[in-house]
Amino acid sequence: MLRILTTLIAIALLASEASARTDDFPRPAAIEPQIRFWTRIYSEVDRAGGLIHDSTHMDVVYEVIRLPEGLSRRARERHVERAKKRYATILRNLAKGKRSGLSAEEAHVLALWPEGVSNATLKSAAKRIRFQLGQADRFLEGIERAGQWAPHIRKSLRAHGVPLELDSLPHVESSYNPAAYSQVGAAGLWQFTRSTGRLFMRVDNVIDERMDPFAASDGAARLLRSNPELSIGDTMRLAIEAVRFEDSVNADRVQRRTEQLAAREMRREDLSDIDIPDAIGQVEVPLPDLAKFDQFLTSGEPDSCLTPVTCS
Repeated sequence: MLRILTTLIAIALLASEASARTDDFPRPAAIEPQIRFWTRIYSEVDRAGGLIHDSTHMDVVYEVIRLPEGLSRRARERHVERAKKRYATILRNLAKGKRSGLSAEEAHVLALWPEGVSNATLKSAAKRIRFQLGQADRFLEGIERAGQWAPHIRKSLRAHGVPLELDSLPHVESSYNPAAYSQVGAAGLWQFTRSTGRLFMRVDNVIDERMDPFAASDGAARLLRSNPELSIGDTMRLAIEAVRFEDSVNADRVQRRTEQLAAREMRREDLSDIDIPDAIGQVEVPLPDLAKFDQFLTSGEPDSCLTPVTCS
């Protein structure tokens, strides 16, 4: 049975006290379209579909597509490519100056752009069509799993003076899957590599605390606060990059990486992740099966692809 009450409980767990620390996460108006885009990916569309969109103007979404069941990976890719080529053709036709006698699809595409859009803009847009697979079902699975560890994570974050909103990071890193193991060797809820994990917990051939949600969360809190000489806002900005790029205590190197990416995916995804508990309140979530949690902890399958990947 699907129960909205479960969603409300999950929201309370994920979003409590979030409003108290909003100053740590400034939101430039320029990235609001990207935040809205990623919120849709995590709250509206599951992995059986996705969004065909402009890679630069991410508020331009041409279509929400559904992928037919039973298709192989190659067949799914071909299905997506056909849709992308169709919209590229439409944009190229519009770029020739066509503004009358439009088909329904052409009128739809043109309406997504500001009135008076130039032919040059439409021509360049034909080269920027991308597909992003939905993640809503995976995010909901993560919400169910998060209930076991979120209280401890927030306790660890609070103890180290880290904004509580960052308890959302495991959703992006692993979908709150403690058995997650990436192709590059990052492991656990927080996706520590072995080298960085050893700085904050025991990681050897006998014990690997990266797979322990409690030990790993304590280590993540210490990592996220590992630059005490910086302001809290700067620390959080650098530390998020450190988690992503495993450069835990080298502020200068992380700063350079942050400057490269700050205008794009890092802050877009992180800020939208904080927003998602509000958006997800409109969705019914399956009631968590606590018995399955025990089974998951003892026999969870490693997942090598837990973060969303934008198809080119």
